[in-house]
Amino acid sequence: MQIKIYTKAYAPLTTLFVSRTESDYNDLTYHDALMQVGDASFTMRLDNPKTTAANLKHYNIVEICEDDGTPRWVGVIVYKRVLFNVVSVSCYGMLHLLTRRITGAGESYSGTSAGDIAAALLSNANGTSDTKIVAGTMDDPENVEVTFDRASVFDSLKRIAEASGGQFRLNPDRTLDVRAMVGNDLSTSIILHYRLALIAGANILAFQVEDDGKKITTKTSGESGGFTSDQTDSALNTEFGLLQEYKNFRELDDQTSLDNAAAANNKGSELSPLLDLSPKVADNFEVGDIVQVILENRLVSINDAYQVTDKTVKIKGGGERQVSVRVISNTSDFFQQIRDLKRNVDLLERTV
Repeated sequence: MQIKIYTKAYAPLTTLFVSRTESDYNDLTYHDALMQVGDASFTMRLDNPKTTAANLKHYNIVEICEDDGTPRWVGVIVYKRVLFNVVSVSCYGMLHLLTRRITGAGESYSGTSAGDIAAALLSNANGTSDTKIVAGTMDDPENVEVTFDRASVFDSLKRIAEASGGQFRLNPDRTLDVRAMVGNDLSTSIILHYRLALIAGANILAFQVEDDGKKITTKTSGESGGFTSDQTDSALNTEFGLLQEYKNFRELDDQTSLDNAAAANNKGSELSPLLDLSPKVADNFEVGDIVQVILENRLVSINDAYQVTDKTVKIKGGGERQVSVRVISNTSDFFQQIRDLKRNVDLLERTV
């Protein structure tokens, strides 16, 4: 894989290569997460002529690419640590730039779709000083009314997603998608499977399943300006009892948006398997994509489409990549499958 480094204005500086005989970098790891700021790290020797202050300047843009130049991750340099003759470089995903940009005072949007508001926020940020993040597919159709008062653009995107029930994702090509659901449905082509009865054929090396009930909420009381809302999920309330949470949705400016956001805050237990994948699984998917997950042992029986919410890639010696993902179901059917397990139980892990 290659690491391409640019100035903050996206002017090329250098490209780091790795081969079996000579490497410009070592210990490359990159991580992406749905609607979160990802991170990456790598090391370089100080005697490498590409290890310069100009190349490793804070907020230089870093692209991690396949050998053919296809980008897989993009971010900015935020931290360096020198250990004798090696420098360790840490990066944040490029969404970090939107955590450092703020909206205007009393910046209001009324009767506008979530996608259009997100596009306006990004346009305003780039109009002040170009972040090099480009508007991608912004078609979340839900209308929301919001007012942002010197909030970070990143937090504003999260609030829009919360109010509309949508999602956002920064793609490796620096485009920002804001949609009802980001990603592609790859569940017919990417099937991640581990069956106790067919271990030899598994393409999952190890897995952990957590059934997290700590954040179950069956009634949310919300407030925003002069609006208030009490939203109860009757099905969850019947199953778990009354579990309340109060939230101040400060930016929302109408009753419908507040009602939607409060209702969306109600949630059951979250079944989110963490999977360590075999090297034979093609690394041709991104965070937000839908994959098929099959897990079968004495305690768990899962066979359905899940969305990838976290993805970590480590590049080992010789270029071998180690991929781990966290996935979450888009339906509630599987919340009952491990209802008898204690919270945060580590399930059976086997190595193929």
